[in-house]
Amino acid sequence: MDIQLLPEWVGIKRRDESSLLQKYRHSKDLTYLLELYEPYMYLVYGLAYKIVKEPNQSQEIVYSIFKKLIKEVPKQEIRVFRSWLYALTRDFCFTWRSRTLAKKDEFVALGSDTRTPITFYDKDDESFEEEISQLENEIRNLKSEQERCLNLFFKEQKCFQEIAEITGWDILLIKRHIRNAKKSINVYQE
Repeated sequence: MDIQLLPEWVGIKRRDESSLLQKYRHSKDLTYLLELYEPYMYLVYGLAYKIVKEPNQSQEIVYSIFKKLIKEVPKQEIRVFRSWLYALTRDFCFTWRSRTLAKKDEFVALGSDTRTPITFYDKDDESFEEEISQLENEIRNLKSEQERCLNLFFKEQKCFQEIAEITGWDILLIKRHIRNAKKSINVYQE
């Protein structure tokens, strides 16, 4: 390719993209949007894989971005589609990653600093009863302030502010009691 033709080629490509954007905005025909998005799908996948580090999720992100384009393109004033798409994809991937990390953290053992997964039990399982009674014994072995904070926070589901109002303690002290209690319970469990 002749170096002198490069600006002309880039300009033509940009004009094609802007005409496809205009056609999609006016007609809402997805073929225009797909024609616009298709050359960038592998780039979206690559960026998604770089951020999420999971091939199946990256592929799902490519499809999710297309769905997002359907809603976002009519609302936005897009000058350079490639740059706009990159920013949209990057933000979407970071949100996706934080959401999936949050889902992974939903099932961790209470008081576990090592992110130990929760063990699920049947209703009639005796090991569940044993573990609960062992945990209750460990809680009884804590300092009274720690035990009180744990009971208010986890059993009665009070927030830090409510615990502070009930006990008259500072919120930082309450957080410290809960953190130290969780550490003590982990020591007992090991």
